[in-house]
Amino acid sequence: MKPGASSRLIFNASEEVRGWAGAKMGLVFVEPCYAIGVLNRRGELVGAAIYNGYEQRNVEATIVGKFGRHAAAACFSYAYDNLGCRRISTTVHERNARALKVVQGLGGKIEGRKRHFYEDGADAIILGILKEECKVLSHAEPAEQSPVATTDGARSLHRAADVPES
Repeated sequence: MKPGASSRLIFNASEEVRGWAGAKMGLVFVEPCYAIGVLNRRGELVGAAIYNGYEQRNVEATIVGKFGRHAAAACFSYAYDNLGCRRISTTVHERNARALKVVQGLGGKIEGRKRHFYEDGADAIILGILKEECKVLSHAEPAEQSPVATTDGARSLHRAADVPES
């Protein structure tokens, strides 16, 4: 997202956001999981955080699409504050240097490797982000109730937050 742009987070459209993220990644995200969507100024879904494998202190996160620093902060804040997690775990394709750099820039530390994890035979790099190491939390803004457009143009009530992008 461009500097100075704003986005809107949607919290109660898990099915829609899961479907969008799954189509982008060629995966199916099944319940139980929770999805947060990132809408651009035009109300188009451009990013998603999918949380699954919740274990009280840890949750697995799949991040898809475009996130500015403030949107990322709000998504991390949800996992740490609303779910009560101490840590967020994620995996990155070993050849996705950009994603690896982004997660490490957010505070992620490499914790291991899942060998031959992806369909192409590549390994997955396992990263963990502890709450106290997360570099974006000071940017999080609280969510509030407001109507927002869904990606199909319908209006519905979502728990939403406007977040400026940096």
